[in-house]
Parts: sequence; C-alpha cells; structure tokens
Amino acid sequence: SGAGSDSFSIVVKEPILEKRKNAIPLKKYIENKEYLGYGQYTVHKNLLKGL
Repeated sequence: SGAGSDSFSIVVKEPILEKRKNAIPLKKYIENKEYLGYGQYTVHKNLLKGL
C-alpha cells in the first residue's frame, strides 16, 4: 500500500571516481571476514563486559 514508506533518489557524480581510489572494496571486507562466537559477539556489541 505504501503507507508510511519513504523513498530517496541519489545522484552520483564524477568526483566519486576519485573517492573510490581511496576506499577499500566491499569484496576485500567479505574475503577477510571473521566469524565470532556468541561470547565474542556480546563483547563486541557491548552487551556484556569482557568474558
């Protein structure tokens, strides 16, 4: 129905190409992912103080 929904239009211009040179590609983050156990996750999210 669209009730309560928002939409955005984003226009990307040429200067983005210069910014991309300095950014780490998403693919690199995915390749270097590390899995966390539940204890590590809770500490990382500040749900618990160090286990």
